[in-house]
Amino acid sequence: AMAASTLDTEATATARAIHPVITAHPVTGAPGIYANPLVTSRILGLEDGESEAIIERLAEALDGEEFRWEHVWSVGELMMWDNRCSAHARTWFSPEKRRMMRRVTVRDPHPVV
Repeated sequence: AMAASTLDTEATATARAIHPVITAHPVTGAPGIYANPLVTSRILGLEDGESEAIIERLAEALDGEEFRWEHVWSVGELMMWDNRCSAHARTWFSPEKRRMMRRVTVRDPHPVV
């Protein structure tokens, strides 16, 4: 199945993409969910109610404790993950605390989508 995604932010215009709901990691072949209720607007070819229900069920599967890692930061640490098989988000942090993050994207010779 294919999904349509929309990402609305104050900083950018609406971005739209059509991509598979389930993908295969290009190196390991492991299946991965490439949809979530924050940015996936619908699964193409399904009625709205069915599409919403499936997206919600996939989100519940992604949010299971067995798949979750919450990192407690220490000064000087570096965190790396593979975006092709990871769902990630930040948790709340105090606006009084300094937060610095740098992102590096490595070109993938075999993009998933």
